[in-house]
Amino acid sequence: MSALLVCLLLAIADAPAGAQGVVGGVTALPQPPPRDPRAKPVTGTGSIAGRVTAADTGAPVRRAIVTLNGPPRPRSTYTDSEGRYRFADLPAGTYHVLVNPGSHRAGYQPTPYGPSGGGFGMRGRQRPIELGDGQRTEDVDVALQRTGVIAGRVTDADGEPAARVQIGACGSWLGTSRPRQALRRPTISASSVSSASCPVTTS
Repeated sequence: MSALLVCLLLAIADAPAGAQGVVGGVTALPQPPPRDPRAKPVTGTGSIAGRVTAADTGAPVRRAIVTLNGPPRPRSTYTDSEGRYRFADLPAGTYHVLVNPGSHRAGYQPTPYGPSGGGFGMRGRQRPIELGDGQRTEDVDVALQRTGVIAGRVTDADGEPAARVQIGACGSWLGTSRPRQALRRPTISASSVSSASCPVTTS
């Protein structure tokens, strides 16, 4: 029995590669195909760069979050100490830029690249950037708009401070005529109120 087993193993080892699928009438199990390698990320040779400043002072805004929406997926980066940013290795396509000042600069609102006064934050009109193969688009600059503060005091008909009054702010975005509710605060227990983070608008 041992000699028969040794002879069978030697026959398998000496058989040609194409003949090892069937040995002694037994079909070998097929091997699964190799797994496909992970698809390489889509890259290109284009670039988009610009500078982020404060609209009221012109000072550069450092560590602002710049988001580039476009093919193949959105990507983000921080501005440097001079307020500059750059996205490299971009494929050709249509892109949009949105700048978020970050929580450490709550006095400024998210602003897209596009016409000034287009709206508040993501509601603003975004100017598309058409990028060709190998194209370098510079000066995609964004000036962050300041938020405003609405403050006041609520009294009743007798002029006494009124507590636990619900406060809301309603206005219209620049460039539109339809009113929108910009901010609504829950019922408060003080007669003096201050509503921050409202977009600065004019009638």
